[in-house]
Amino acid sequence: MAYMTPWWGGFQFKVAVVSPNDSNNNDADIIGLRALYKQDNFSLVVNHSWTDKVMLPAGTEQDSQRTLIATSYQC
Repeated sequence: MAYMTPWWGGFQFKVAVVSPNDSNNNDADIIGLRALYKQDNFSLVVNHSWTDKVMLPAGTEQDSQRTLIATSYQC
């Protein structure tokens, strides 16, 4: 399931919940958040995701979190 806001003054926000494994008793195996900003030739994206340990390689003891930041400028 995912939701995406309309663009507001150069900003847009997105959220997604993914559950690829229906048999592990988790409703949300992966949760992702994204914030986007666009102004003229400049853009910025910030992503953050949480992944349940049951979706990671065997023996993993903790859930995983990851944050990514990307930017671009078109000349």
